[in-house]
Amino acid sequence: MRLLILIFVLSFSLKCEAQIIRANPFYIQKTMGVSLLLDTYTGAKVAVSLRKLRNAYTGSAVRVRRSSDNAEQDIGFNGANEIDTAVLKTFIGANTGYVVKWYDQSGNANDASQSTTTQQGAIVISGAVQRTNGKVSVYFDGDDAYNTATVSLNTYLYISAIFKASNNFIIAEHGTNAYTNGDGFFYFTDANSSWLFSRSSAFYYCSGSSSWAGTNQVLTTLSNNSSGAAYYKNGVVQNNGTVTGSSLSNTSYTDNIYLWSRANTSLIISGYAQETIIWDKDMASDRAAVELNTNTFYSIY
Repeated sequence: MRLLILIFVLSFSLKCEAQIIRANPFYIQKTMGVSLLLDTYTGAKVAVSLRKLRNAYTGSAVRVRRSSDNAEQDIGFNGANEIDTAVLKTFIGANTGYVVKWYDQSGNANDASQSTTTQQGAIVISGAVQRTNGKVSVYFDGDDAYNTATVSLNTYLYISAIFKASNNFIIAEHGTNAYTNGDGFFYFTDANSSWLFSRSSAFYYCSGSSSWAGTNQVLTTLSNNSSGAAYYKNGVVQNNGTVTGSSLSNTSYTDNIYLWSRANTSLIISGYAQETIIWDKDMASDRAAVELNTNTFYSIY
């Protein structure tokens, strides 16, 4: 009788698991450690996130500083491949925890760091873990920003970023000032959300008419290839402005990457950020699948 009961319980449990997986195809990613985003969509040059993105990655999500004594500790991931809030809360306690470094999960060691304490975003405030739409996030007060060391990037690339902001800011910029210097790129969420690519003072840019600042969490993607560039808000294309210049050839440029600001000095995000990934290749054919994976995890739209 006990054997029959055990068989029934196991059978019921397996059926329930199968139903969950069918309803949410990415459930298996969070429970069995297989097929994470960057396992399937390879070639990322920079990948910072508060969820685990690649099974081969064995490092931490972020390095955090405790306000009470400035002690620092790396915070990794839990069994669900999300940042380990139990370890985070134990370390920070009732204090505020600031992110010193976002670790790059791409395998390229392009970590995004900030050594100036007054420019570090907060992941815990007075003991409360910061969350956006139920997922852990980092709060930026309008003066917090991060940058990588020098990184070589092609003109043809793909950017995916998740944020909730109350102002206009640079999502990512490659180079101190791409427009003035004539090389690099920037991706800007101004009132006329825009992107710009430049190589040797040849410019290719667009301004739309959709402001992304507001109270809602946003998934944005920018894709650039030989056919041109397009940017998307929550899966919907936003190229409804005037495109200036011609699509640039696929050449490489090396400089710092600034995240959520322009060269850590202006156009800095005021709000929350959770993830930014930059692929150094054409990903246009994979855009919908990458957005599906991301939206399934974050439930943005």
